[in-house]
Amino acid sequence: MPLLAPVCIKQCVQRLIKPLLLALFLPLSWTAKTFEFDPSKEYKEGEVIVRWREDTSKSTIAKFLSVHDLHIKRQFTLLTEKYKSPWMVLTSTNLSTKALIQLLKTNPAVITVEPNYLRKITEIQIRPPLEAFFSNQWALNNSGQVINGVTGTPGADIKFLGAWGLTCESTNTVIIGVIDTGVDRTHPDLTSNIWQNPLEIPFNGVDDDGNGYVDDIWGYDFATGSWDSSDSGDHGTHVTGIIAATADNGIGISGACYKTKILPLKASSDGIYLEDAAIIAAIEYAVSLRQRGFNVVALNASYSGSYSNEAEFVVIQLAGQAGIILCTAAGNEGENIDNIPVYPACYKLENIITVSATDQEDQFPTFANYGTNSVHLAAPGYSILSTIPLKYGLVNCRVVTTNNVFEGEHFEYAGVTPGVTGIIYHCRLGYPTDFPREVSNNIALIQRGEIYFSTKIANAMAAGAKAAIIYNNTSGSISGTLQYNSNWIPVIGITMEAGLLLSNMCPIPGVVVAWPDETSVYDYKTGSSMATPLVAAAVGLAALNFPDEPLDQRVKRILSAIDPLESLRERVATAGRLNLAKIVDTDYNGLPDWWEQFYFKCVGISPEVDPDQDGATNLAEWVAGTNPTNKHSRFQIGYMIEGATNLTLTWPTAPRRAYQILVNTNYPTSGFSQVGSNIVGSGNVNLSIHQNKPVVLYQVKIVPEFEP
Repeated sequence: MPLLAPVCIKQCVQRLIKPLLLALFLPLSWTAKTFEFDPSKEYKEGEVIVRWREDTSKSTIAKFLSVHDLHIKRQFTLLTEKYKSPWMVLTSTNLSTKALIQLLKTNPAVITVEPNYLRKITEIQIRPPLEAFFSNQWALNNSGQVINGVTGTPGADIKFLGAWGLTCESTNTVIIGVIDTGVDRTHPDLTSNIWQNPLEIPFNGVDDDGNGYVDDIWGYDFATGSWDSSDSGDHGTHVTGIIAATADNGIGISGACYKTKILPLKASSDGIYLEDAAIIAAIEYAVSLRQRGFNVVALNASYSGSYSNEAEFVVIQLAGQAGIILCTAAGNEGENIDNIPVYPACYKLENIITVSATDQEDQFPTFANYGTNSVHLAAPGYSILSTIPLKYGLVNCRVVTTNNVFEGEHFEYAGVTPGVTGIIYHCRLGYPTDFPREVSNNIALIQRGEIYFSTKIANAMAAGAKAAIIYNNTSGSISGTLQYNSNWIPVIGITMEAGLLLSNMCPIPGVVVAWPDETSVYDYKTGSSMATPLVAAAVGLAALNFPDEPLDQRVKRILSAIDPLESLRERVATAGRLNLAKIVDTDYNGLPDWWEQFYFKCVGISPEVDPDQDGATNLAEWVAGTNPTNKHSRFQIGYMIEGATNLTLTWPTAPRRAYQILVNTNYPTSGFSQVGSNIVGSGNVNLSIHQNKPVVLYQVKIVPEFEP
């Protein structure tokens, strides 16, 4: 409710009857088992994950590999150091996975040998026509709107607006790792929230931070061993947007925890399957960052597989010991995973939160996996709108000069820009000697022909161009590809006719625009893959508000932050759907826990009492942003008359509050009307108001509202 001065308003406060006490899964040691090869399971043929005994020397391993023509594809450094036992991925060019397992089981130096299993992303593909933006994010704010032909139930959402209305201001950088198909970091709704490694110099071909990965600027591609963590499909970009799409930028959607940074951990080369080996390496990488002081608080794992893996179990356990929570999808087979387990969802570890889905009506969808012993809670996972890579959308491209506008086509993998301004220079066919010195920090116009587009643009970048235009050498439009993801400048293609006309004008001032069509780089997806990142976002929100909370308490906070639903009874352990607001305000009394702890050193303070006897209740002090323990700190208006027509009002303001000035010239016959627009709080405010006639009453109204 809004708070008025000088009028006092009594407010109703919702209370949570009694928080649900939850039993957490405790970490278990890995149970040794006899591995039985199952050809029905999906795995990487010709590869195995092997753990050797602690006393096995490098020379012994090397001799065995040489005799059997085996090769080390990957070594798991963190696991090896932690357990003093070599862990690695072995490959063979002539032995099947089954034969490799049989061979290695005969070696007494081998503790375990398992296939390099594949995990599949857990989504159901639906692609209805795209409509609006935030109003279509029913999972964040369900007003009963119609999404994809389904009318929602008002309030069947995660209480996003309420949560952020209670969230504290924080300079704490919180990082969430997304183990997935990669992330399109160039997406305009994501680019500002992608974590960048401050210890790595971009594209110098050197491992500057000494962590074993060259140019790991924006995470890493653990599937192919490359710096390029861009999306091999669209799943990872969609998951990332659900967590951390930028808020208040005027475009697209809002992430559920838009103040976090995303660490791209690419583990798929085809956009569908993730190798266990790549997943394990990705988790090791996240743990190493945490150990080096980077605040990685959660990993999102929107995938599942039907077989367990010792190395995966152990590395997730190590992540928990480092303080990282793994949020994972329950899967989409409509099965009870207590009886038919999937992984990593069914590993019994204290740092795993397993998530199933709900729909727009708070019902349990038929596709969703369940299990009261394996699934912790549910979150919205049906028709979820989020970001998709630019390569799947439309890009508006044009070249603008003083008297002309030339429409164009975007080149695949090229950069995007709302507008690059410079002098356009004709650079012939784009050979290194074709670029004049003046093109540096300007725009290159290049004719198609003779050499690859990527070579032309690499040469343009070497010459210092900040954008490029390629025109056709035959009649008609042109489009193409730069072949691979890189840090390319914006590049657009225009017709031969436009290019010849433009070349005759060169050099000429111009603007190159290559900007995504906002309506085409968002899409709906359904599945527990979409529910899981909402819970990962919840972990990020908890870390922002309670940065010093230990992992076990943070997990309890997440699992207590639910709305109990009849549809989830006998389906998930908590019988509830995620409620973000209860993460910040566990007793649901309208006062955030962090605020109560700061002023009173405890939680559960009555919102209706006035401990400092200044006439304002605790709830009124919270809404006003004043100190509830200091009677001199309260919301009150001072005023001063300046001459016959000016009135100056003053009052204390608080960040993330909006204030309305209301006037009544004929009280009580008429009502109040607003003067001017809302004022955003930042400290004491002095407002001078011009009076055309005598005024009976002014009011200042505080409007707590969502302001990212």
